Amino acid sequence: MASDLRLVTYVSVYLVLVLQPKPTNGRRMLSLWDYANSDAIGIVQMVQRGRATPAEIRELAVEALEAIAPWNVVEEIYKNREPNSLRGVLTGVPILHKDSSLQIEGLPRQYGSPLGVGHVGTHTNRVFQHLLHAGCDIVGRSRVPELVLSVVGDNARRGSPMNPFNPKYSMGGTTAGVAAVALGAVPIAQGADAGGSLRIPASWAGCYTLKPSARCVSAEPVGDQLFDLDQVFVATRSLRDLRAFRAVLGQGAPGDFTADLAPSHAPLPGRGIRLGVVKSLFAGLRVDSEHLDAIDEFTESAQRIGCTTSEVDLQLDFDEYCEALYTIFSVDLRAMVHCLVGADIRRFEVESQRFLVDWYNEAETIDGESLLSAVDYAKQASQTVSRLFGSLDFLVSPVTAQPAPRLDSLLSTPPNPPVGRSLNRTFEELAHFCAIFNLSGHPALVMPYTSSPTTGLPCGIQLAGPAGSDYALIDFAQLFDRGFRGPAAGLLNELTPG
Repeated sequence: MASDLRLVTYVSVYLVLVLQPKPTNGRRMLSLWDYANSDAIGIVQMVQRGRATPAEIRELAVEALEAIAPWNVVEEIYKNREPNSLRGVLTGVPILHKDSSLQIEGLPRQYGSPLGVGHVGTHTNRVFQHLLHAGCDIVGRSRVPELVLSVVGDNARRGSPMNPFNPKYSMGGTTAGVAAVALGAVPIAQGADAGGSLRIPASWAGCYTLKPSARCVSAEPVGDQLFDLDQVFVATRSLRDLRAFRAVLGQGAPGDFTADLAPSHAPLPGRGIRLGVVKSLFAGLRVDSEHLDAIDEFTESAQRIGCTTSEVDLQLDFDEYCEALYTIFSVDLRAMVHCLVGADIRRFEVESQRFLVDWYNEAETIDGESLLSAVDYAKQASQTVSRLFGSLDFLVSPVTAQPAPRLDSLLSTPPNPPVGRSLNRTFEELAHFCAIFNLSGHPALVMPYTSSPTTGLPCGIQLAGPAGSDYALIDFAQLFDRGFRGPAAGLLNELTPG
């Protein structure tokens, strides 16, 4: 089986990279090599300069997405969808959307679950209205875990997304489209981040992303943002793409429930910037030494350009933290199930993975008081983090406390895989540096920085700033940017799943 997959992938690579591009309308297409090594702004520039048309870019995106099929990161390619005819600042940019709560009228919304088969969007959320108006072309949807409930992205029914740098390891988060960005199949993957769903895969696949300040990107109409935890954005191959998409997605509309935060900018260059270094949030929780080494390396670089640095040790209560997240995620799980099956809970019990059914049943004990306590904890977290920015400009931390696990390892631990509270705790032991900024509402940016000597996987760092400092974070990150480094030169990784 492994050899068959390897052969299929090598043939795909040959067909899309070695064969000459075919003529279109009397002239040659842009080469797939050039396409795969461009970020979104690069593609816009190629369209503007006449090197390719949006239709040709779409053809290249479809070819590239077909070629990365063995990695299990794309749920569906929209081969027959009409190209976006609107023209704007992002004309021609192909994008994957996440198969979860936000809707695009007429396109599938299945939550990675057999319960969602046949469900399609009934309207288009503001995020996609902005993307389409700017000229982006939605070419497919990315795979998500069943009912979007896993920090490591596994999907036992459909096949778990593989890490493009080593297919034996997890892709992470619930936005597997980030792997398609890393592989060069698309320059942009849309996602949403309620506890690291964009930041974790960005770190483990060497890409860039931003969890915006709370309520600065609108999910209206009828957008569910999990008590402001879930923030919508994209993963990219460059910081300049982050800036462009922040400008496009940050546009509101009359009636939107969005924050009116004036964007702030850091004083640049770095001299005088006060940087807080966060190596621990909770007493006694282990943080991988290689991740701490990346933070030390970044801190030394910051000091060299004149930043003042000081270590910040928050030491929050891990039990309270986990309980707040468990409560909010459980309420979301129950709401999702009822959205898909209505009162037919028996169908959910029959068609869903056992751990989801057990978590759903365990969550029946959650009452209004528990939910209010979780919301109150989020307010406390916001105040705790906000106080830090009274004396600091930015924070730097690991993205995850532990490296990417082996594929499908967390949900298959014998003899009794963790469920509900215990599973959520396992997830947070792995990724607890992320959700604190979902709870607090502060922006957090992830950029590639080092690679693990042990696994060879990328290791990103996370920068966080005051509310409204989204652009300032991008400015600051630019001082340290080492550039995107894909799994191999060109479109595809030479590693083959199997």
